[in-house]
Amino acid sequence: MSSIIPFLTYAMHLLEIVNEEHFGPNANQHWKDAVILFNDWIMRSKSLKEAIPNILYGYIQYLPFERCAFFYYSPDHQMGVGVYSYHFNYEEIQKLKVYVQQIPTLSKILSKEAGSSDLSGHFQPIYIAEAADEIPAQYVERFQLKSLVVIFH
Repeated sequence: MSSIIPFLTYAMHLLEIVNEEHFGPNANQHWKDAVILFNDWIMRSKSLKEAIPNILYGYIQYLPFERCAFFYYSPDHQMGVGVYSYHFNYEEIQKLKVYVQQIPTLSKILSKEAGSSDLSGHFQPIYIAEAADEIPAQYVERFQLKSLVVIFH
């Protein structure tokens, strides 16, 4: 379960920002309630295989996302491979293999860290506000992408 800590940390940070914007003075209590619910939901997982769908579900329930997809990054092939999705066609996501070079911001960051043997913990989550500026058009159109958050672990 310790492998999901980066997901939780970033999720809680996003949740805090959204709640402050939407709930004003009561944001702190809403944020705490959401953190407890999200944490409880993920802790129900008995394995990482169960945790991934629970994390994505939690992102939809407690954060301002409509859809989520989880990709595994393969440093040897320098590509993201679709693993799981929520509110996306699951089979379509699993067929995806996206080369990092196709996404300029990710390619730039990964090339800076190429000398590191351990990429986990070296990155802050990356928010790409305009997916059309970074993601190949075929994916933006196919999945109706507006923005993208990339979390490295």
